[in-house]
Amino acid sequence: MLQPWIVFSILSALAYFAHDLVLKQVSSKVDSVLASTILNLSAFSSLFLYSIFVQASTWRKFPWVSIESGLIFGAGICLAMASVFFVNIFSNGGYLSLAIPLVYVLLIFLGVLFGVVLYKESLNLWQYLGVLFIMVGIVLITRQTSPG
Repeated sequence: MLQPWIVFSILSALAYFAHDLVLKQVSSKVDSVLASTILNLSAFSSLFLYSIFVQASTWRKFPWVSIESGLIFGAGICLAMASVFFVNIFSNGGYLSLAIPLVYVLLIFLGVLFGVVLYKESLNLWQYLGVLFIMVGIVLITRQTSPG
């Protein structure tokens, strides 16, 4: 039986891939800021409706004036900026097969770095080697000038 965090990791990857694929498809036809605005508004509205109708009790418990709420809003700003940057990858000729690995190798590196340094998470030798192999593989993939 898969642990719940693994299932959510797989579902997250599938949802992000669908997001990436759609952005690649529309990037040459729609302004990056407009596309990102529509993307983030649709994400906000769907989550807003879900939270009102399904998890209404959590709204009353949320610490609206706190460091946590400031961090959450800051993360939302980062997500909006990332959306604009991501659309710009494709509207400036980025290949889906190269851009996504490049973006995610940086996420892997930063995730491991901050997990170990900031959150004091520990990895064993095999896990460090696995991360290293993933990163080397992605660097090799993105070194080609064009796919094919």
